[in-house]
Amino acid sequence: MKEKIIVTLILTLSAAFTGAAQNTEKDFLGTWEYVCHGAEYAYYTYYTGEIKIIKKENKIITSVKFVDDTKLTATNTRLKNGTLHFELYIEGNSIYVSLKNIKGKLIGKVTTSDSTNFELTTNKKKK
Repeated sequence: MKEKIIVTLILTLSAAFTGAAQNTEKDFLGTWEYVCHGAEYAYYTYYTGEIKIIKKENKIITSVKFVDDTKLTATNTRLKNGTLHFELYIEGNSIYVSLKNIKGKLIGKVTTSDSTNFELTTNKKKK
């Protein structure tokens, strides 16, 4: 009996702490200035820019504006297990992005269609 109570308590606390760590939509909404580390030499145009994340008609919409003012709207934007995922189609290639909100910054990775990975970091743009 005592073991069952302890196991139940551990499971309850574990679920509470796991749920608290999950990011929600509101943690991603806004305009974020990004840097794609490692892409500065091969992909200068895409190295820095802005990611804008809004909620419209109950959907998360993500767009990216690059340093040359090119703007793309992402596809397949979804929030899964506290991570925001979206895809971009650039120069004939699919680019996959995944981001987590860690202490008020979006941090994650970009994966190109040839499986090259880059680290992506952001800061929320001040209004």
